[in-house]
Amino acid sequence: MSTAAAPAFNPSTAHTRLNSLKHGATSKQLFIPGEDPEAFLSMLQENFRYYTQAERSLQRALQNVLAFHKDNVRTRQWQQLHELRPQKFEIQRERFELAKAREARLAAKSQKTKTSVANKADSEIRFAKNAFSSPQKSAPDAPQTTSTPQTPEEIIT
Repeated sequence: MSTAAAPAFNPSTAHTRLNSLKHGATSKQLFIPGEDPEAFLSMLQENFRYYTQAERSLQRALQNVLAFHKDNVRTRQWQQLHELRPQKFEIQRERFELAKAREARLAAKSQKTKTSVANKADSEIRFAKNAFSSPQKSAPDAPQTTSTPQTPEEIIT
């Protein structure tokens, strides 16, 4: 094992010692020789202000886009509503006409039923009048009765 001493610092090579520096991320020095730390910090502060200003502008632009989108959606909804209004009116008119026709059919059916019930009642009344006012005809199998009442008054007494 050799114990070689570290090379001595040579002032003539001081300017070449930074040749291999590529990005400085692992550097132990924050500034390279000859660089003004005040100018660097000033540039950093300006860039930060620019970043903040750009971020605020981006937020305003995003809010404007969202407001525009919201307004656009409302406009489309309004247009669709007004485009569909005549169709909706036509559907409501058709429903009204159908309801009116249904009501007329039900009224006619009710009238027909009332007429049918009245005719049935009339025929039963006529049958009852005929049964009590004319002599009864007996069926061939039924035994003949000698005295049958002829009128409703005779039945009551």
